[in-house]
Amino acid sequence: NKLVLLLDYDKFEFIKVLLVNRAKVVYCTRLKQAQSDAERLAIEERLMRMPMYDCATADNAMRIVKLVNNYRSHSALIALSSTLFYHNELLPCADPRLVDSMCQWEGLQGRHQFPMMFYAVNGVQHQSIESSSFCNLMEAIKVADVIENLLRTTAVSTKDIAVITPYRQQVVKLRQLLRARGHGAVNVGTVHHFQGQESKICILSTVMTSMDTISSCDYVKAERPIPVLSDYKSFNVALTRAQALCIVVGHPAVLSRHALWRYMMGYCVRHGGYQGTNEADDDDVDVFNATPPSVKFGAISDEPLDDPEWHLFM
Repeated sequence: NKLVLLLDYDKFEFIKVLLVNRAKVVYCTRLKQAQSDAERLAIEERLMRMPMYDCATADNAMRIVKLVNNYRSHSALIALSSTLFYHNELLPCADPRLVDSMCQWEGLQGRHQFPMMFYAVNGVQHQSIESSSFCNLMEAIKVADVIENLLRTTAVSTKDIAVITPYRQQVVKLRQLLRARGHGAVNVGTVHHFQGQESKICILSTVMTSMDTISSCDYVKAERPIPVLSDYKSFNVALTRAQALCIVVGHPAVLSRHALWRYMMGYCVRHGGYQGTNEADDDDVDVFNATPPSVKFGAISDEPLDDPEWHLFM
């Protein structure tokens, strides 16, 4: 669907617009002059806030059509986003021959109906002098080790594997490492690169290991969402690209500061899909949260849409 607005182009500076799933990444048309929260919302977001589109009201049923059948992923994979973003309405309808194909992988340690893993890696984020982006060598090595295990112990090939990360420098680091090991055909990119795509196996490297470079207030309260780490839309995109196996590599102490990641790690723990330390920043942080957080729709990132920190120009 397309939404076209006729405006005076001489008066405004525009950024290209792509309107998508409400709980997915939205590239919104933003005016440079826009200051208020309402002005900075995508038009789709503003429409969805109108009373006539309130899903909780029975009288609005004739105005709303929900596409709830999911033909991409294993039921255990879509259950996470269904709980967090779709009121538990998503229905698993994918071909079981595809979505169950990784359930026997040895890395799942016998948990044949939960093809999701969180590997806790206490690495160190690194920022080069000439870049504002970050990389994490320990996470990159862990990702490469997991890929080699998958290629050695299962029937998958490099074309079945995708690696997602929020930072451009981590994309570069991962590509260099995988090429050195002879696996250069693995698709590696940022979350924006994988928007609208899918892969049998998806591995996500979150990179960040310190709160020193991120405002704790912005991260926890999502006042300035950080793609994948605290922006719920790109978080949802990153964790819903996988068809048969989803693997996350990250630092639990940093991720646990945000409710979405706390719930995601708890989801893995409850199903035996968590490996590594359960260290948190402080004693009062409940890393393994069993209560799904409420998501505030309409939050957007202040990052420039073409910021090279989130895109790879190679």
